[in-house]
Amino acid sequence: MLKLSLLILLCPFLSYSNDAEPKFYYADGLKPWGVTVIGPEKSDLTLRLGTRLQTVTSFRQSKNSVTNDDESFSDSYIRRARLQVEAKYKEGIKFYMDIRNDNANLQDSGESDFNIGDAYIEKKDIFDIKNLRLRAFRAKVNVSRTQTVSSSNLIFLDRASIADQAAQFVSHNRRASNIQLLGAWDHIYFQAVVGDGVQKASFNDAKGNSLSSGAIDAQNFMIGGKVRVYPFKGWEDKDLVETYFGHGQHFSFAAGLFNTSSIEYRNSSKTQVDEVSRELINLELSFHYENFSIVSEFFRFNGVIEDFSANAKNVGSSDGYYIQSEYVFKNLSYLAPFVRYEKWDRFKQLSDYDFESYVAGLNWYTKGNKIRFGLVYQYDKSDSNLVSVDSRGRRLIDDQQFKLTSMWHY
Repeated sequence: MLKLSLLILLCPFLSYSNDAEPKFYYADGLKPWGVTVIGPEKSDLTLRLGTRLQTVTSFRQSKNSVTNDDESFSDSYIRRARLQVEAKYKEGIKFYMDIRNDNANLQDSGESDFNIGDAYIEKKDIFDIKNLRLRAFRAKVNVSRTQTVSSSNLIFLDRASIADQAAQFVSHNRRASNIQLLGAWDHIYFQAVVGDGVQKASFNDAKGNSLSSGAIDAQNFMIGGKVRVYPFKGWEDKDLVETYFGHGQHFSFAAGLFNTSSIEYRNSSKTQVDEVSRELINLELSFHYENFSIVSEFFRFNGVIEDFSANAKNVGSSDGYYIQSEYVFKNLSYLAPFVRYEKWDRFKQLSDYDFESYVAGLNWYTKGNKIRFGLVYQYDKSDSNLVSVDSRGRRLIDDQQFKLTSMWHY
């Protein structure tokens, strides 16, 4: 079945285009998402509606270190299902919201629930200062470039694990209710933010265990900011994306610092309340020139707890990075091979807490990011302290996966 799936996926790539200006397999895919249902000529606002659907079919194999057997798994699920709404008013105010049902039928999760993702109001030219914006309520905090990029513009639909940790480390899902000040001066862009903090189900120790059966009793606001610099004129990338389709150029670097202090927490077996403060440092470097792109991010996590279940609290730090690259063959039906490597030491004070991930894949941008398909191979390797025994007594290591992905964004 896997060989057949590979053949079906690769067949369209054989349609080589000799056009002077290459086009997507299915017409123009560079237009903005959605459809305008109310235009500025008929109202004081412009209303745009859109939909997003992302699917994943995976074939996974892991080594059971208890029995030394290979364990095989397969899964098919809806990674993203969303309805998007954007309203722009003549007064310079924008409202954006999406309603989502993510990860439906992932493993044993069954049907997923609908909830609100982004939901924010933005006002430009605050205090009559050009390029200064105020954004409020549920909007992404820029704790990571790849986490800030919309999932509709990612090279690989599953972000690096270390970036997923950054998304939860100081602010729940990097969009807990907050207020942001965003600005641009010459070739410098910045975000300053104050907002809500972490949530127990995503508050993890170094082993990856959460406080889902415990509680967070109190915490201070998350505060922080990020600065991005474009040192060369004409090499700007003002809208953060990972997919460039072989057009344009950019080069930037950025640094961010975020903190949530005095987090009082307890698990189900403890009446005593412990406290920890968390700090996240993020560094990024990003470049693309026409067909070729490369991006890398470094993360430092301070205030990591080794093991929630231990009798004594052991606090340390964690750090790591990922690097990702893609090359787009415009004249080969927009076939785009990509690779990613990730290295993460989840608790630096002790050994056997390393995680490594290798990813190689192919994207086929049949209509840009409006319609696209992908085939991905991923190999994850975890040290002994990161491998836990599941409900069947399996201790799974050296995880390998093939994933068939698709995206539909209108």
